[in-house]
Amino acid sequence: MNGLLICSGTGKTKNIGDYIQTVAQEQFWDKVDCYVEREALDSIVSNEKINVIMNGWYMWNPKKFPPSDCINPFFISVHINPKCASDFFSEQTISYLKKHEPIGARDKGTQVLLEHHGIKSYYSSCLTLTLGLKYKTNKKNGKILFVDPYIFPVESTPEIAKSLLKACFHFIKHPIKAHRLAKKVEYVTWVSKYSKWLDRHLSMASFYAIYSKVFTDDLLFNAEYITHIIQNNFSLSDDEKMEQARKLVWLYAGAKLVITSRIHAALPCLGVETPIIFIPSSGLNSTRENAGRFGGIEELFNVIRWKKGRLIIENENLKKQFGKGKLGKDIHVENSKDYVFYRNQLIKTV
Repeated sequence: MNGLLICSGTGKTKNIGDYIQTVAQEQFWDKVDCYVEREALDSIVSNEKINVIMNGWYMWNPKKFPPSDCINPFFISVHINPKCASDFFSEQTISYLKKHEPIGARDKGTQVLLEHHGIKSYYSSCLTLTLGLKYKTNKKNGKILFVDPYIFPVESTPEIAKSLLKACFHFIKHPIKAHRLAKKVEYVTWVSKYSKWLDRHLSMASFYAIYSKVFTDDLLFNAEYITHIIQNNFSLSDDEKMEQARKLVWLYAGAKLVITSRIHAALPCLGVETPIIFIPSSGLNSTRENAGRFGGIEELFNVIRWKKGRLIIENENLKKQFGKGKLGKDIHVENSKDYVFYRNQLIKTV
């Protein structure tokens, strides 16, 4: 039997990036027989062995690892959360992973963790780099997409009062432009549990104040704004979430440019050969930041980084493309080809 590894989630919201990683697995099977829940790996029951590509993030509940005996695993593009590492690397888990080594690590931080525990590992990068096998298209729609961009200075400041004060200042300075962006972005919530209007307007005022230093108004107001967060997680089946993930990958494949702080938007875009600008959480007091998870990954992207209160273009190739002006909707951005080696190795190995 062939299984697809999923993480359906237990909360009201769900990051569809988990299912985009499953879509990458799906390309390699002629036939899929079942879903395999990542957070219940130890309780899977089957009379037949289930072949599973074990990529992705490990894991919310380390006590659910290692998997049951009916799972026939292939470990590649694995990320182990350092915050869970002490609970994850039990004697039982170390013994299990050694039986299936070498383990392909999605990032250099995970490779270090595995090798620290005596488990043979290598840097494989992420399986979503292979999404071009099925989802690459020459039919471009010309869209520029912002996918869950960080909204500064909100996430860069631990004190909510200071964040709120800065956002109010930005709104007073840019009320009309904040309102225009707020009409385009429905999913922002961070300040208040009582006013979605307030959330969107203050958030987008902060967004405009920071991003307009690098991007033209023409680009900001003509772009589409996408989120990876599903709000109605419990009401959707795994099949429906898979279909949403496929549609997102097709959307990215047809786009002219994607600007994102989500690695599982950025990496799939490399896979389908869509130009990408990545704005990482490195150095931020952000709930998304996770030490080591970008090691070996950031180098594959055109990077703009939050530093000393503003966005800094670090990538030399991107600097040349920007010139002395801002990035407008007509500029042509090119990806580095460094990912191609890892993509080809992933395809060959899997």
